[in-house]
Amino acid sequence: MNPWLATAADVPNMVEIGAKFHAMSPHRSMGEYDPAGISRMLHFMVESPQSVLMTNGEGFIGGTYAPVYFAPSKWMLEENFWFSGKDGFSLLEAMLIHGKGWGADFCVLSTLENEHSKAIDRLLTRKGFRLMERRYIKEIN
Repeated sequence: MNPWLATAADVPNMVEIGAKFHAMSPHRSMGEYDPAGISRMLHFMVESPQSVLMTNGEGFIGGTYAPVYFAPSKWMLEENFWFSGKDGFSLLEAMLIHGKGWGADFCVLSTLENEHSKAIDRLLTRKGFRLMERRYIKEIN
């Protein structure tokens, strides 16, 4: 299915899909899944001119537009989340098209660190992405 810009009507389905992602992701150690909070955040993104939220009915991708902090005349599209049971790369391509139309100069995205990391790296490299940094997490006690 071809991706489309999400609307408020798409939010309930995306909340359900998000629960599936949370259940299988390493992020689940960061907190319980909050469907009401996720719904509010997704509604905010649908309405925000500095966010993009796209779905294909099987998954969704969302990002935020922000200036590059050391070169604020340049804009980046920061992927906030991306998960799909099917056709995930079509979501990424649709978001890149949106970013270009919005005027973004770069797209920055993260991927999960797991047994699929090497394969995902190869696919993203073929699509023109390059590894720039790694993300780490530490719980602050």
